[in-house]
Amino acid sequence: MIDSDEKAITPITEVVMPNVQMTIEVMKLFQEIKEKVLDDNDIVIISNKRYIKRSGWRKIALAFNITTEIKEIQREKIDDKYVVRVVARAIAPNGRTSEEVGISDSSEFTGNLKASMHNIESKAVTRAINRAISNLVGGGELSAEEIIEGPEDKIPDKKQDGDEFQKGITTLNDFFALNKIQGDIEIDDKNKRITIFVDLPNETFNELRNVMRKHNIEYLGRKTGGGSIWGLKNGK
Repeated sequence: MIDSDEKAITPITEVVMPNVQMTIEVMKLFQEIKEKVLDDNDIVIISNKRYIKRSGWRKIALAFNITTEIKEIQREKIDDKYVVRVVARAIAPNGRTSEEVGISDSSEFTGNLKASMHNIESKAVTRAINRAISNLVGGGELSAEEIIEGPEDKIPDKKQDGDEFQKGITTLNDFFALNKIQGDIEIDDKNKRITIFVDLPNETFNELRNVMRKHNIEYLGRKTGGGSIWGLKNGK
């Protein structure tokens, strides 16, 4: 007999099962968009890691038909700092939403970087929108604006940062992983040459050629016995 003071427990009769295949397809599409839609000016390299800038997240939102809106802006002064807190919402076509917070304050703007309320608010808005989009389709990937402090024009273009050859190697490895290509890659860092020990289908080869050109790396010719040789254009 159940004590009348005990609460009745309702058994769970249904469990919402995740759509694994749809999740895989969304993440695969996200990776494809990063490789095929974003260009050099949408990416910045920080401590050897690739981060997507505001322009890149806007392209991703367009590709997924995501709309964004600002839900709330709070401005306050804490001690000697002006702080802006922004809540942004990203909305997918299926109705799924993500609300995220972006914060910026005047301490991020030093030297000749003007800590105007407009600049502080713009940075907070960018961070909130980027994060909301990322949590819908990018698994919460950090954006460049969350890493670098100060105004957005302080963020360098990708092509101005680091060694293009090394970036090309990273892109090549990502391309192989994304397309599930099985084959060895040999890197000659001294002569800036890459040897791929596998023949690629024409469509895949052309895609890779376009991707590698972003890093000034060109197809140099076919490898004897199969495969291909790549290197920096003009050997520089």
